[in-house]
Amino acid sequence: MAWIATENFDSYATDANLNGGAGGTNWSANWVAAGTLITTPTAPSGMTGKSAKYASTTAEEATRAFASPTGVTEMYFRMQGANTNVDKTVRLQNSGVAERITITMNSAGNITANGTIIQAYIANTTYVIGLKWGHNGTNYAVSINGGAYSADIAINGASTTIDKFVLSGNPTFYVDDIAVGTYIA
Repeated sequence: MAWIATENFDSYATDANLNGGAGGTNWSANWVAAGTLITTPTAPSGMTGKSAKYASTTAEEATRAFASPTGVTEMYFRMQGANTNVDKTVRLQNSGVAERITITMNSAGNITANGTIIQAYIANTTYVIGLKWGHNGTNYAVSINGGAYSADIAINGASTTIDKFVLSGNPTFYVDDIAVGTYIA
């Protein structure tokens, strides 16, 4: 795997506001945070070092751009929701605003991918989300905690141009250890 961009939040000061933050490696832009995106002094259970805590009282977003990969691509990140009564969402989109892949820990207690239920989740439990695209036309697949990939799910807009990681919603949730890369030919 040739990593395009990685971010583990450990290079930031404790309780740092990540708006404008440039940590991690090989991102094409700094964090842009409309909500509150801060580093935590210690990561929640299931995460290591520092993590990012996203909190917003409105439907704001925090975004980070990366170079658009070509070929078979995988992305991994850790995600934890503090409760199951509101949606917590990570989106992958193109450099415009076109939403391509949406992963949600929803208010019904399920992890969904573009609305397809992948599995149930438990509040305050960390899940490693794996995404793979470019392997079968304009589809992607999801893996939870290193398990087998799901059946293919259609990418919104039938395009594999993806170059932005977005946190969204109005709950509090955590992310850590973001990595996106392509297979070495």
